[in-house]
Amino acid sequence: MTTLPHFISVIICTHNPRTGVFERVISALQKQDLPQENWELIIIDNRSEKPISARDTVSWHQAGKVVREELIGVTNARLRAIKESRGEFIIFVDDDNVLDPNYVSTAKTIFSERPYMAAFGGSLMPEYEVAPPNWSKPYLEYLACSEIPQDYWSNFDWKWATPCGAGLCIRREVAERYFHEIANDPLRRSLDRSGKKLSSGGDIDLALTATDMNLGMGRFKALRLTHIIARERLTEEYLIGLYAGVGQCYVILESIRPRYKSPERSKTASWARLIWHFFTDSRIDRKMLLARRRAEAEAIAALHSIKQGNQ
Repeated sequence: MTTLPHFISVIICTHNPRTGVFERVISALQKQDLPQENWELIIIDNRSEKPISARDTVSWHQAGKVVREELIGVTNARLRAIKESRGEFIIFVDDDNVLDPNYVSTAKTIFSERPYMAAFGGSLMPEYEVAPPNWSKPYLEYLACSEIPQDYWSNFDWKWATPCGAGLCIRREVAERYFHEIANDPLRRSLDRSGKKLSSGGDIDLALTATDMNLGMGRFKALRLTHIIARERLTEEYLIGLYAGVGQCYVILESIRPRYKSPERSKTASWARLIWHFFTDSRIDRKMLLARRRAEAEAIAALHSIKQGNQ
């Protein structure tokens, strides 16, 4: 497919989106101040039980389309999106992300003025359907809810400069390198969510592909979106599963990327430290910690098994 220079592909990967929330996502895209001739809109319907209707979602856009992807999973949806899109630049929008009206135009400006910047995101403002319980507050950042007071950028895996999947902006050359590298790599393809699995590392892997190419990544406060957090995502069960899934992904990322050091895992985390946390933290913190450690141990065992099988 021919790539159009200075053209942006805005992509929504979705599976069973919630009607009211999805309508707000689409409405925010209709209000973007960048003229439609400068961008396209692609919805990747990742095997939703009720197929996404092009008439109800993209008919207003002169370059809008809905593509059905039957292979379930965020990574499969993103790969299909890269294949279907035409833009020199790509913006991934989650189906619960409400973009500010200047989001696409601001991203275009950053792409144009900073040619060394190849993967970036922005400030993510949470909108909770219900007030988060007090115990959940230390873990809310894992829901991609983090406003930033200043710009951050780097050409290595610095926590503050690493964007997440919500509103992720990627240059075409980075997206295509990622596409070809993971096509036959089941380990890297396992990093993201699929069905009820709460792994969440594919967006980091995609962003870090920019640093593999000696390009930069970052987060910019002028890029703003509202992330709508459903009440179901504030339950103990969900947040424990998410926290464990993130830990599992960190183990895999450290294995496939020798230079990568997760912001939380430390070789100095001994059993003594684990026991200390077990007896001094709250009940929920202990449950979080134990679930995380089990997930990390499972990932380490799986990696060891894969290495043994390759010898």
